[in-house]
Order: sequence, then structure tokens, then C-alpha cells
Amino acid sequence: MKKQSLTGHKFSFNLLLGLTCFGLGYLIATKFLLAMTISPTIINLTRNDEERWVSFYNHQQKEIVKVFVREQSKIPISQMPTILQKAFVRRKDPDFYSKNRRLTDLPELFVTEVKAFLKLTTLNYYDRGISGTLAHNLFLIRKKTLPRRLDEAVLAYKIERKYRKEEILESYLNNIYFGEGTFGVEAASNYYFGKKALKLQPHEIATLICLGTDTLSPHIYKKEQLLNDPTSIKKYRDQVLDEMAKENVITPKQAAEYKGKPLGLKTY
Repeated sequence: MKKQSLTGHKFSFNLLLGLTCFGLGYLIATKFLLAMTISPTIINLTRNDEERWVSFYNHQQKEIVKVFVREQSKIPISQMPTILQKAFVRRKDPDFYSKNRRLTDLPELFVTEVKAFLKLTTLNYYDRGISGTLAHNLFLIRKKTLPRRLDEAVLAYKIERKYRKEEILESYLNNIYFGEGTFGVEAASNYYFGKKALKLQPHEIATLICLGTDTLSPHIYKKEQLLNDPTSIKKYRDQVLDEMAKENVITPKQAAEYKGKPLGLKTY
């Protein structure tokens, strides 16, 4: 009798587990299919937002960050120094030009979604790459639910299918947040150095890399605190210059020379 009772409990548990997994799979699969059917016309990297404030929300749909858009001057990639382009790509996404996203990459993300839902894992920081970051910032960040990897991966895949790499990089560099309400390399160059991005020197580009925040979240305040600590900014800038030399963006001799340059920030 006891054995029969245990068998019944085991059957009930397996049935419940199976139904739960089926329901979860159905929800995520539905979500995936909805993302896959997004019209290409919606994925527009050249849109111009007129909002002066950008709000961000947590899991409880409560506003946690509100950023005033002080300046965002979008420019074509031809007006961005080649060194700036190379430095950002090398630092943020070294495989940007050599690899393309594939639908076959999504099953692993699907499993991650399931594990996160069951609280078997935590979705911490991960390397989104340039296309994923763009998808996050343009299409997901203003939702009242935190974006998930599957959403970003599908949108990034669609972005790469619709746009050339140069167009994606251009939009990425025009939408990075650099603190103090400045979005994009042109706005940051004007605000911090009083010049156009095209005239930036390598040490100034390295400084912007230090100040740049790929994805907007409450953690942006940690980056903005750097503005009150020029010593730390210079330390990080010099590290970036060393990385630029290691990646052959500049020479080691140039890196040593630029380390001796003052920060030259016009605004703190």
C-alpha cells in the first residue's frame, strides 16, 4: 500500500512538472514567435526621438532612473574618426565585423530564459555585443519590464539582417550615453571637449570610452561619479590607451605620448 502511495505521488509530481514545463515553454515560444514576426519597418535605426526625458523601470514597474536628454547630435559615420570607430569596436565587440548572429544561436538563450524563470540562474551582466546593445537601448529599455536576452537576441538578429555593419555602428555610436545628459559621440565631444567628434585626439577618444555607458540602468550613476574624480578618469584613460596600442589602433610610442596629455575636460 505504501509503495502504491509513493508511486501515485511520483506520478502526480511528474505530471505537475510536465505541465509546468509545457506551459513555460508555450509562453516563451509565443514570446519568441511574436518577436520574430516584428515588422522590419518597426526596426528603424534612423528614427529621431523628441522626448527630452528618458525613464527606466524595474521588475515592479517602478521608475528607477530618469535622465534628461541634454544633447544628442547624430552624425554620419563618415564624420567620426577612424580611430574612434576602431577603438570602440575593439573594446566593446572585437568580433563585430567578422561574425553575424544566427537563428541557431537562439536555443541556448531559450534554455537560459527557462532557467531564469525557474530561478535556477540569475541573468547578470553579459556581453551583448554592439547589435544587442543597440536593440536593448532603442527598442527595449523604455518598457516597464526589464528586457531579456531572447528579446535582445531576436531584435539584434533582425537588425543585422536589415542593416550593414557600418550603419549599425553609426547608430550605436550615436546612442551611447556619456553622462550629464549627453547621448552619442558628437554630443559628448562637444560637451566635454568643445569640439566636433571628427577632431578628437586618441587620448580624448580613450576618455570617452571610459565615460561611455553601453546600457542605461541605475549603474549609470557610478560612471557619472567619475566626473568628480579626474585622477580615476586619467587612470582608466591610460589603461584604454594601452589597450588601443595592444590592439594596434595606435602605436605603443603614441600611447606613451598621449598618457602625458592632460584630460582637457571643459565640463565637470
